[in-house]
Amino acid sequence: MYENKFAFASVVCAAIALLGFATIVIPIVCGSLAVIFGVLSKGDGKMEKYAKIGTSVGGVLLAIVLTFVMVTTVRFFTDPDYRARAEKLFENTVGVSLEEYNKMFNGSEEIDAKDEDSLYDINNIFFPEF
Repeated sequence: MYENKFAFASVVCAAIALLGFATIVIPIVCGSLAVIFGVLSKGDGKMEKYAKIGTSVGGVLLAIVLTFVMVTTVRFFTDPDYRARAEKLFENTVGVSLEEYNKMFNGSEEIDAKDEDSLYDINNIFFPEF
C-alpha cells in the first residue's frame, strides 16, 4: 500500500495530534512521534511528501502546545490574579482548596476538623467504596 511506512506513520500521528489538540497530552506525544517518524522515513534518500507533511504538522502542533503550557505555567507562578482564578476553578471542580488538596496528599496532618467532611467527599470521588 505505502512504500515508506515511517512516512505514513508520521502523517497518521500528525492527524491524531491535530484531532486531540485540546487534550494537551495527545499532541505532545503524537506530535513528537510524527516528527520522529518523519525524520526516520528519510533514511539515506530524500524525504517524501507525506513525511514532510507529517513532520511539519506534528512540529507546529508540538510547538504551539508546549508554548501554551510554558506560558500558562509562568502565569500561574507570577500573576497572583491568574493563580487565584486557577485555584478557584480547582476548588469548584474538585471540592477542596488547592492547599487542602496538597496537605491531603503530602501526608500532612494539619487539616482542620471542620474540613474533614469535605475531605471525606473528595476521597469518595477518587476512591469510591463499592
